[in-house]
Amino acid sequence: MKRIIFSLAIIIFLLDVYVFQAKAREFSKQFNETFTNTKEVTLFCGDVDQVAYYMGYHFNLLPISFGEGYDIFEGKREAVFFAASSDLTTIAIMVFNDKNELCVSSISMKHKLYNRSE
Repeated sequence: MKRIIFSLAIIIFLLDVYVFQAKAREFSKQFNETFTNTKEVTLFCGDVDQVAYYMGYHFNLLPISFGEGYDIFEGKREAVFFAASSDLTTIAIMVFNDKNELCVSSISMKHKLYNRSE
């Protein structure tokens, strides 16, 4: 009896893996047919010191964290900065590119802090 249950469990597991892989292949095919020109959007790039000064002076941004990101569209690793204002109303994501330039890929402004006690 234990052998039958064990065999059925293995068969169900293998069928599940086969069906999951088929669905993954179908999704990959649909994704590639739907999005033919995917790329990362960059707002602007420039000299590291100038862009950092501009973002700090005009938006009051300070670097919060630094890490390494992976661009899936181009298959390369990038150094990524996350910056925010002291009151967290403005946040930005900045990336180093291959040309040793600092690129601003996203900036979001006028956030409001939510007070849960109200």
